[in-house]
Amino acid sequence: TTIDQLNPLCVRGGVSLTTLADSTGNTFLHMACRHRNVHLVHHALKLGIKPSVMNHDGNTCLDIVLIYQNYHSRKPVVDIIALLMQYGVSITDVLKSLAKNRVTYEHGFFDSVHAYATCLCKEGA
Repeated sequence: TTIDQLNPLCVRGGVSLTTLADSTGNTFLHMACRHRNVHLVHHALKLGIKPSVMNHDGNTCLDIVLIYQNYHSRKPVVDIIALLMQYGVSITDVLKSLAKNRVTYEHGFFDSVHAYATCLCKEGA
């Protein structure tokens, strides 16, 4: 079953992936970001889940992907940030979230995300 098939099944059962959240307020998109699953993040965004939605701790999906980043595998994080930017997250949002979540300059991650986000903005993403 693909995500495209799953949402109609959920809707028939009285649940929508676009409004579904767990007891902590994490949406399907929050969970996809937490697990750094680019494919699921893309599908969640296509379903219309807004990246600006906050969980009960006040964290957006962008915050979640940065909180649960993996220092050994940063490519999915950058790819997810690029997707979130295509669906309304701004460079200002990225910079605020990097600061809020105390993302450091370790291994040049901050610089690479900032450079990539800036590049996307110039391309009109």
